Amino acid sequence: TFKCVVRNLKELTRPGRSYSLIDLGCANGEFLYNVKKEFPTWRLRGIDITPEFIEIARRVVTGAEFEVQDLFDSTGEHDIVTFLGTFSRFWDFEPALLKLLSLCKKGGLIFTDGYFNKFDVEVRSIFCDNSTPQSRGIWRNNYAQHSRTRVSEFLQDKVAEMRFEDVVMTVEIPRDPEKPHMTVSTV
Repeated sequence: TFKCVVRNLKELTRPGRSYSLIDLGCANGEFLYNVKKEFPTWRLRGIDITPEFIEIARRVVTGAEFEVQDLFDSTGEHDIVTFLGTFSRFWDFEPALLKLLSLCKKGGLIFTDGYFNKFDVEVRSIFCDNSTPQSRGIWRNNYAQHSRTRVSEFLQDKVAEMRFEDVVMTVEIPRDPEKPHMTVSTV
């Protein structure tokens, strides 16, 4: 996903212009690290609710601003808003999309990824990973698959243009009981 978004940023932005970009749910700053390599003059800001992730991001990505914060408490206007690896965790996507829109300047760009169903069907899953003592018996409501139709209808009078781009992951990661959180989207 990161490579796809960076490719789109190259196509949709003007060379030589400096942009402001906020990455909501930035985790350890890996995406912003990649953006910084391609666009060294951009103003980068990362937001995540996990202090340990932000601590790592601050060490890894120089010249970017990082904050421990709930995405719904974020403020400001940015040329580009990214929300990667997080969208599908929201069963109700409307508040999250409204927040992204509020953070984006008029004429700006918003990128998110997720599981978007080509059929007009919404899917919500809960799961319990019993493979480790730390996660045993803990139920999580992760991974909603929103329909492209419903997302499009919600955004139709709120944005000038939108598109869904299928990203094919060509890497398989063997399941490691010691790292149950590792998925193909982590690569």
